Amino acid sequence: MKTAVRSENITTGNAQVGGGSIPTAGIGKAIGKDKLERFALVKLTTKFDLDANTALFTIAANPIHFATADGITVLNGSPLIALVNPITTIPENTSTSTAVKVANLSITDDIFGNNTTSLSGSDASSFEIKGNELYLKAGTNLNYNTKSSYSVILSVNDANINKGDSKTFNLSVTPVTLPTLSIEATNAIQSEGNLGTKSFNFIVIRSGNISNVSSANWTVTGFGINQANNTDFVAGTLPTGTVSFAAGETSQTITVNVSGDTSVELDEEFIVTLSTPTNATVTTGTARGTITNDDNNQPKVISGTDQGDIIDATTRQSTVMPGKGDDIIIVNTASVVIIELPNEGNDTVFSSVNYNLAALPQIENLTLTGTTDINGIGNGKDNVITGNSGQNVLTGLQGNDTFVFNFGDSVVGKPDKIRDFQFGKDKIRVNGLSPSVLTRATNSTASTLDSLVNSVFIDANGAESGNQAFATNSAALVVSTAQGIGGTYLIVNDGIGGFNPATDLVINLTGYSSTLPRVGNIGVSNLSLFV
Repeated sequence: MKTAVRSENITTGNAQVGGGSIPTAGIGKAIGKDKLERFALVKLTTKFDLDANTALFTIAANPIHFATADGITVLNGSPLIALVNPITTIPENTSTSTAVKVANLSITDDIFGNNTTSLSGSDASSFEIKGNELYLKAGTNLNYNTKSSYSVILSVNDANINKGDSKTFNLSVTPVTLPTLSIEATNAIQSEGNLGTKSFNFIVIRSGNISNVSSANWTVTGFGINQANNTDFVAGTLPTGTVSFAAGETSQTITVNVSGDTSVELDEEFIVTLSTPTNATVTTGTARGTITNDDNNQPKVISGTDQGDIIDATTRQSTVMPGKGDDIIIVNTASVVIIELPNEGNDTVFSSVNYNLAALPQIENLTLTGTTDINGIGNGKDNVITGNSGQNVLTGLQGNDTFVFNFGDSVVGKPDKIRDFQFGKDKIRVNGLSPSVLTRATNSTASTLDSLVNSVFIDANGAESGNQAFATNSAALVVSTAQGIGGTYLIVNDGIGGFNPATDLVINLTGYSSTLPRVGNIGVSNLSLFV
């Protein structure tokens, strides 16, 4: 065996090698010794990598031993493991959506160590080592009542000598006092009303530790002998939701919207229930609401004033006496009785159903509401009759009547019909625009209304040669002779160039006894068709 001597500050030492990852032969560099007089063999290399002043020794045989100059053998020492800045307690409401660091690890060893770390013990599966740090694993369920502490043994072992060290780490779970939630009704005994919705309110009180966020789900269910059901609530479903608290908040309001109706019913009950709280416990979990009946089968008499009144007669069977003033009477059934005396103002019925003014000689006007395809009939007065956005059949009867249209209400796909329009007497009012040009196009044999309207936009004046395009802000009359759509049509441009099937007016005029104006330019003022 050869001896390596470094002249500056290293005494003579002998080395033998064996085991581990160190080769059984080679050349190494001795760079110093520690306080225990152990030599450091830091790197195997070739002779050619060493400078001429570096002392060399040859590694010859197993096992490895280092000795001081006076022959005292120095062996590879055992590693030591320590926990640095450990966290020994953890609140049970700590989030473990990601791993939680609980300690730093410090491993002390000489330069000869070949060390590995490991975990053992009953709770080892709840921990993991990342680098030089110990973590509680993500997803660990912290619950003081089911497990109040965790314990794990951390070990380090030097594979070269199969010796090491271990430490036990204990982590205590501390209980957290959660805030409490309780619910109570505030204004939850009410009538439902006859239209729209009514709000039933419940307050949720949070008490105790309110430093964190909390939440709970809530549901509405029927309760008692006469239980409310889904039809009693908005959208036809039993309401549900979540009540949430930010840090520091102590109360929140749950609003349950009840739908109004005119059905005669018993008082109905429901309860609001809190469940599945997060970061909270529920102490009082239910509160009761009562929908009281406000409907009956007795006829209702509604009297107006001497001013212009808006009278809602949609709540139940009603008799309306509007009185003086220009009144509006809103109905959803034709069975409403209206008693109006002569000279008591200019009155209008707003109806969402088929309606006939013939039996109401003192009512002047009729407006159809909603989107349903319904019909309206006037009386002997000079009526103003307005259709809705559905497809309407309008009849003025006697009198010089005005029919009112909005762009988009009577279109090529669903044209309205006026059954007794009289040229020279009856008028058309187009809200938002008054046509400046009126012509009559050549009679059309087109088989569809779309083709008929398109032909008018190509040539709106049948008296002139060539095509006279249908201009913006214009109106035209055209007669269809085709089977299935035959009749007279008034087409009104919506103020935007070109045929706009969703908005341009297409109105079927029938039942007239007067002569239809001639083909060509009629002139708005000559016919006095529009007002």
